[in-house]
Amino acid sequence: MLVAWGATISSFLPLSDSVLFLAEDELEGEGVRVWSESLRPTRLRVLDLETDRIRTLGEEHAVAVAQRPDGGPLAVITWPSPELDPGALEPRLSLMDVETGAVRDLGRAGIEASPPVWWQGDDGWHVAYLEYPELAGGLAVFDVTVESGEHRNLTADMDACPIELVQAPSGAPWVLVAEGLDTSVRRLGADDILTVAGHAESLAVRGELVAMIASTARQPKEVHCGSSTAPLTAITDLGRELSGIPWGLQERLAYKASDGLSLEEWDDIETGIDLLVAEGVADPDRLGIGGWSHGGFMAAWAVGQTERFKASLMGAGISDWGMLAATGEFGPFEAARGGSVGWEGEGPHPHDRLSPVSHAAKIRTPVLIVHGEDDTNVPLSQAEYFHRALRRFGVEHEFVVYPGEGHSLRERGHQLDLLHRTRDWFDRWLR
Repeated sequence: MLVAWGATISSFLPLSDSVLFLAEDELEGEGVRVWSESLRPTRLRVLDLETDRIRTLGEEHAVAVAQRPDGGPLAVITWPSPELDPGALEPRLSLMDVETGAVRDLGRAGIEASPPVWWQGDDGWHVAYLEYPELAGGLAVFDVTVESGEHRNLTADMDACPIELVQAPSGAPWVLVAEGLDTSVRRLGADDILTVAGHAESLAVRGELVAMIASTARQPKEVHCGSSTAPLTAITDLGRELSGIPWGLQERLAYKASDGLSLEEWDDIETGIDLLVAEGVADPDRLGIGGWSHGGFMAAWAVGQTERFKASLMGAGISDWGMLAATGEFGPFEAARGGSVGWEGEGPHPHDRLSPVSHAAKIRTPVLIVHGEDDTNVPLSQAEYFHRALRRFGVEHEFVVYPGEGHSLRERGHQLDLLHRTRDWFDRWLR
């Protein structure tokens, strides 16, 4: 059997006698693009393994699906349109019968709701998912009791950030949680916590056995595996060629910011720098700053607030929050982080004050701007806007674009170029 589909298939789920898959509508031909009509929704499709027939379930844009473990209904997260539009995106969580296509609405889901997972409690079946309680904040685990339709935030009192949710063979789901610079594995509703040093991702669970990809400041990514009640062991050695290379000095630093909170963007960064200078760790005459994505934004923001840095690296960074809300992949989030969008009446708007490009006239620090040409998360226009502003005010800078690259650099040649270019840039200005 060979069945073709003339568009992108994003995921699939084997069923008893069929295969469920998420796929875009097939392209009917090239030509003039009418924007609302050229956005092809991803819909639920069912391939019958006996007849090779494909049928479509529902009309809305489907982004995630999971079948109840006993072969029951599908939990589906849908959007009214494939377009990410601040203020217009209203995702829904629903139950769907795979045979009849009948739908039961379970209410609104979060804008970035993760793929749902099922679990069974004393009060019946639940559907859980990750979502942002607030657009400018961290994730939380929400669930809905199927019988009542009640949505609950299960991690409202957790002082850490859930980052992955994994369905268990039975009982409550597993959660991967970011705790500062480390990660933990937890079972919803249980007190036991398995702590993993460094950053972890791609959690998988089978019975009481857990596996994940983990890395630390001095150890590249490896697969770690073991019991959920004991420290995990690395079962791969993919970075053995790095074993003889001395790592640069990295130390963790924890401190209280001036407002007494543990995190408050730029003020906190300056407080940390002041502490490092006072302790003799950092040379106040040879300070540089750099970052990628939101870190790139902070590097661009910093040089518009102070002249203490001798050089800056802005990697895939944001220069204008209003333009990012209008053109980026995550418009609703960027509108929340920037504080407004450009179409909310006459300006100036809150996002203008928070945009680095608005402070370009004050910049005296040399800036290296690097960006992927095909970045859809933070489009290239963000870098180009900052480049033009710096050129307008005669600021020393270099603007580098990597062709064919998205929000992170994938090609080895480009990665090496960025490493060498970064070293040369800071060597030039910090010596």
